Amino acid sequence: MTCMALSACLTMAAQDFVFNHGPYLQNPGTDEMTVFFTTSKNAFSWVEVKGGEWTEPRRFAPCEDGLIEAYNTANTVRITGLQPNTEYAYRLVSKEMTKFQPYSITFGESITSDWETFRTLDPKAKEITFVMINDGHGESNKVRQLLAAFPLDEVDFVVYNGDMVSYHEEATAPYGCFLDVSTELFAKNKPFIYVRGNHETRGSLARSYKSLVGAPNNRFYNVIHVGNTALVLFDTGEDKPDTTPVYAGINDFDGYRSLQAQWFRTEAMKSKAFRKAKHKIALMHIPPLVTPGIPAGEEHGNVQLHDELSPLFNKAGIDLALSGHTHRYYSYDKGEQGCQFPVLINDHHSAMLVKITDDGIYTKIINDKGEVLHEKTY
Repeated sequence: MTCMALSACLTMAAQDFVFNHGPYLQNPGTDEMTVFFTTSKNAFSWVEVKGGEWTEPRRFAPCEDGLIEAYNTANTVRITGLQPNTEYAYRLVSKEMTKFQPYSITFGESITSDWETFRTLDPKAKEITFVMINDGHGESNKVRQLLAAFPLDEVDFVVYNGDMVSYHEEATAPYGCFLDVSTELFAKNKPFIYVRGNHETRGSLARSYKSLVGAPNNRFYNVIHVGNTALVLFDTGEDKPDTTPVYAGINDFDGYRSLQAQWFRTEAMKSKAFRKAKHKIALMHIPPLVTPGIPAGEEHGNVQLHDELSPLFNKAGIDLALSGHTHRYYSYDKGEQGCQFPVLINDHHSAMLVKITDDGIYTKIINDKGEVLHEKTY
């Protein structure tokens, strides 16, 4: 064994057994929540939850085909059976696994986190508030600064509307880009909702991105109902044609966008919950229209989204579409480019506050200089 290899082995052996990332909350619902976290060494981990009718902690650990997840470092624990609009306390528990053989398993040190709290969604909520940022592109200091634009203790959740990383090549990079900052500032107690951008589709690990952020129904496009509001999440894919040489023939976003249009037309639009929603907001990284200054060829995604989704949005009564991607702020009124709904596009150096009440959808955008770029109620 070389000196370098020996040094690496000794360092690994001396590494403390800790929770090194998280916990951060995902997939909020009226009766569920998902907790993400990692340990520094392979372990058997679970989450304990108490609150509501549960006076004693209940244990939750992922189980598939009779096997409870174990000997892993990344954990995604779905907590179900919760009551609406109820506060719960939770903590992480992990037991290091020092040996895992067919007929002999040895556990090492056990660790337990502090208790944290979260609240399930209120199906009767008449007011919903969230902050949206996008296009962080791996700059954690920028993420921190933008999240400070509005008081996070006054919001229900945060929306990351795509491109929080520039590409996914290193397994731990997203933690440094935005996940650790999220945990520090709010995500232990309030969830964030993730909308995938075009940059998250790039890199050798892009196909494993779901292991880091919530993906209800194991997909990036969904409808999340919060009070009397329907948030429709679309995964807008890449901006250029699938035949672009740099994609090397391994993308099919044209088909994927058409699949989402079909899903929205045949399933989402027809659901009783969607039809009853007082407010309907589309969250999508690439906007469903063409903005000025797009380089030739890079408007491909915008055009398909406009052609296939905008007519459906018109029919469905979408009240507002929120996007990023352009790195410039744009505000399009209802009726522009055939869109019978307004489109609000946030730039990459601003944070947006959205407050939904019976009076409408209030929006305010503040940039990293503290300047108010936009303030309007739809």
